[in-house]
Amino acid sequence: MAPWSLWHVRPELEFSDSIDSWNVRSEPRFEAPVSFVLEVGETFEAVCQKGDWVEVRVRSGHHGWSHRLYGETPALAPVAGTSRTTTPTHSGSGSGSGRRS
Repeated sequence: MAPWSLWHVRPELEFSDSIDSWNVRSEPRFEAPVSFVLEVGETFEAVCQKGDWVEVRVRSGHHGWSHRLYGETPALAPVAGTSRTTTPTHSGSGSGSGRRS
């Protein structure tokens, strides 16, 4: 599936909530193993969205799933000025997790 839009871990979370990284999991569920970690402000391609889970692809080619919310606060968001700010939805079941510092 082609990348849909450029997103990032919102940099303001580092100051407002002391979050400096965010987990990307192998599947869209909190119990799935962590595949890699995104740093605050790091950009990635949002391939699709499944509920509150975003399929993430980074420049290295690694991909996985990350929950887009920190409580009720969006932790993952489209980068301002990118042409497409929505992601296609993905059918199926499951969930995944964000890392909180």
